[in-house]
Amino acid sequence: MHVLALRLALSHLRQKPFSRIVVISSMACILLMNAMVFLLFQSFSSSLAEVRSARFMTAYLEPTLAPAREAEVLSAVKKIPGVGSAQLVSRDAFLSNFSKYFPQLSDAVSTLEADTIPRYVKVKVSGENEAGVQSRLQTVHGVEMVELNQHRYAGLIGALSTLRKLALALIGGMSTALLCILLNHFKLGSSFQTQVRKTLSVLGARPSHILLPFAIEGLIEGALGGALAAGLLLAYGRLFESQMNELFAAIGYHPYHFELLGLALVLAMVGTLSGMTGSLWAAVRIAKR
Repeated sequence: MHVLALRLALSHLRQKPFSRIVVISSMACILLMNAMVFLLFQSFSSSLAEVRSARFMTAYLEPTLAPAREAEVLSAVKKIPGVGSAQLVSRDAFLSNFSKYFPQLSDAVSTLEADTIPRYVKVKVSGENEAGVQSRLQTVHGVEMVELNQHRYAGLIGALSTLRKLALALIGGMSTALLCILLNHFKLGSSFQTQVRKTLSVLGARPSHILLPFAIEGLIEGALGGALAAGLLLAYGRLFESQMNELFAAIGYHPYHFELLGLALVLAMVGTLSGMTGSLWAAVRIAKR
């Protein structure tokens, strides 16, 4: 019976090859887009958790401090209890960042006097006593003022939260679209399904054996779509990862490494199960009419 079911499924797969290619390609595209959106969701979730848990201070250096002593101030800041990390932004670094984001104003800023260009240390607080860290920073020789950036990233937190919700909505919408495509596709084979059911019933097949050809048909189509999506993810996933890391590096966060192999296996499995489920659902619905 299993061999007969396989032959019936393969014989039906040979019919309407163009429409099947379109369905398999559409399935692969939707699965691939879902994977990309899921990677975005992971990135936004990680960044949101980091921004919410982190507390930052800005320690502005005295204008009269010699550039040669900037490293000494940075070293003193890093030794303060409660300081998780510290990054010096010198005049040259400030001008470089400014010209990167505002190239039309870079020439005007470069003509300003050196004392008017800020130099500061970006401090990440790892302890709970922010006031204590702030008071210790004020005592460091060469530090003019310490600013507590308690609500500085409120807008970023709101934006990341909205992007996470949008990513979830996109995943749900594209998954629904995939199911609709598969269900409508398999419903078009109602005449073949009726013929197979009648033939197998005459041969005395059990109800589970009658559904077996449709399960195999959907499994093969779903596996092809899932495998195509998995291959595209492995081929172009690293390019997507590098572009995402450039984005997060631009706003000051560490790069992320995506586990593409595991996600590719999940895509192949989801495609296989979706195809088999859609085919069986259509067969059962038509049998009840």
